[in-house]
Amino acid sequence: MREIARQAEASVATVYRRSPTKDALITKAFAEELALCSSIVEEGMAAVAPWQGFVLVLEKLTAAHAREQGFRADRSGASALLIQSFRARPDAEPLPPAVRVPFS
Repeated sequence: MREIARQAEASVATVYRRSPTKDALITKAFAEELALCSSIVEEGMAAVAPWQGFVLVLEKLTAAHAREQGFRADRSGASALLIQSFRARPDAEPLPPAVRVPFS
């Protein structure tokens, strides 16, 4: 929390007053992204065919990952691993342009 306070140019007490734990801080910082992920998964689960729902979730989460800086900052996440494994398959179709985000 000390490093977070330093980067935010705030006191450690201010950071703790607004978010008593790192988990609480992350939850607040990524509330919109978490809500988006939740709605995408719910939409996928509502699909008539399970495979269509699965594909819908992957496509929409991958597109969100490509658009949102918060998602792009987390290169160790499951979506990054999914994209890497997809790229490694010789029989895979090319990735759509929205997914072609360079890893840094």
